[in-house]
Amino acid sequence: MTSNYVRHLEALMPMPMGSPARTPEYARSAWGLPPSINEKRVVELYSDEWKGGNEGQLALVSEAAQRAGFGDNPDLLRQKTADSVRVIVEECLSVRNELLILDIGAGPGRSALVVWQKLPTDIQSKARFLLLDPSRDSLEAAKKTMEENRISHELICSPDIYADKHVRKGSVDILTGVASIHHHSAIPFSLYRRLLKPGGFAVFGDWHNSIWESPFRVYQFLRAFDWPERELGLENWKESYPNIAVPEPDEPADRQANKDITGFWLGYHQILRESGADRLGTNAIWPLEGHRPVERYVEEMQRAGFVLDSSSIKKVLERGILASNPHQLLPNSRLLMATVGQKLRKEEA
Repeated sequence: MTSNYVRHLEALMPMPMGSPARTPEYARSAWGLPPSINEKRVVELYSDEWKGGNEGQLALVSEAAQRAGFGDNPDLLRQKTADSVRVIVEECLSVRNELLILDIGAGPGRSALVVWQKLPTDIQSKARFLLLDPSRDSLEAAKKTMEENRISHELICSPDIYADKHVRKGSVDILTGVASIHHHSAIPFSLYRRLLKPGGFAVFGDWHNSIWESPFRVYQFLRAFDWPERELGLENWKESYPNIAVPEPDEPADRQANKDITGFWLGYHQILRESGADRLGTNAIWPLEGHRPVERYVEEMQRAGFVLDSSSIKKVLERGILASNPHQLLPNSRLLMATVGQKLRKEEA
C-alpha cells in the first residue's frame, strides 16, 4: 500500500479513481484500511483533486449530471439551500446590523450568489459572506461575482478543517455547504457548530449514496463502464481490496441513488473520452469520495450537538420549503438531500 493507501493500478481503471482513504471513515475496515488515518491527511488527498481546479471544475460536474439525464444537480442543491436560508432568515433570525454567512467550499461563488439573491431585499445590504475554499483560482472567480453584484464578502483560501483559524468561534449566523462537505472521510461537524452563534443554523445540500462504503460496490460500479483495459482493471480491483459481497440497500430510493451516481460517472466518463484527460487538466474529478447515506449525516450532526427538530426548524418545515428534515430533492432517489441543523441557545437546549 502506498502512502496514499492506493492498492489498485490507476492506469488500469476507466478514469483516475483516487484514494480509498477518502471514503467514509466508518467504512475503513471494509477497505482494509487502518482506522487511525488522520483527517488532515485525507484533506491533503482531496486537495490533490480540488485545490488546482477553477470555475470550470464545477461546470464539468454540471455537464456530467446533464449527460446522465438529471439536469443540473449542483443548481438544484444550491437553489434548495438558498430557499432554506431565506425562510430561516424570515422566520427564525432577528437581523439587526449584520447577517454573517459562511459558505464552506464556496468554489466560484455561485451558491453564495443564489443565497444572496433569495434573501429578503431589506436583508441583502446587511449580509456579509465568508467564502472559504482551498482553490485560489475558484476564489478569484468568486471575487468577481461578488464584486459585480456589490455583495459584502471576504475570501478565505483554506481547507475547512482550518476554518477556526480564520473565522471567530461563535460568530456565524448561517453556515452553508453545497456539495462540499462530502469531501471528507470524517466530516468536521463539531467544528462547524463551534463557528456558529448560539441559535445559528447549518444548511447542507449534498450528494448521498452508499457505493463508496464498499470495494465490492465499487467493483459493481466499475462493471458498468467500457474501457480498453476493462478485464485487467476489474481483476486488478478484486485483487487489490477485500472482495466481500455486500447487498444493495433495502430502500428503493437508496438503491436508485446508487444507480444515479453511477449514471453521473458514466456521463463524466463520456466527457473524458471525448475531451481527453489532458484537456480537463486540473479540473478532472475522481470517484472515490466521502458520499454516504443521509442517515449518517443525521447521526454525525446529532453527535456533534446539532438539533434537527428544533422549534425553529419546524417553522421552516411549516413553510413547505422542506417536506422533511432531511429533505429529498428527487422524486424516486435519495441522491440529492438537504439537511438543516441548529445550534441551540443554552436556554433552549
